[in-house]
Amino acid sequence: MMLFAEKLQSVELWERMIALSNMLESGKEREFIQVTYKYGYYVFSLFETMYKANIFALQNKDVKEILDRYETLWREWEQLKEKYSCCPTLYAKEDKNQELIGYDGMVEKVERNFFDKDNSYN
Repeated sequence: MMLFAEKLQSVELWERMIALSNMLESGKEREFIQVTYKYGYYVFSLFETMYKANIFALQNKDVKEILDRYETLWREWEQLKEKYSCCPTLYAKEDKNQELIGYDGMVEKVERNFFDKDNSYN
């Protein structure tokens, strides 16, 4: 669980950096810094969310709520890119099992990868 705690801590650090950036004087520099920090927040939130989904799946817990959160984060990340031209490039959203983030149909993939047809853990 130490890895999960580190992922939670990284998200908290990005949230703190975003809060600190609100104290900067307005202008292009502030916008760039805030967008960069929000970008980092979304990346690490997506990592944390997928890690949590994997933990829940291994424990035979329902992952739907977690995966809904993942989709919400992804949409917000895309909106950040659409709104700000200074936003770094986003990861591609692909349908690949080896990716930590960036693929659709995750519920089915988690179930297929971790559970037999009778819903017992592989």
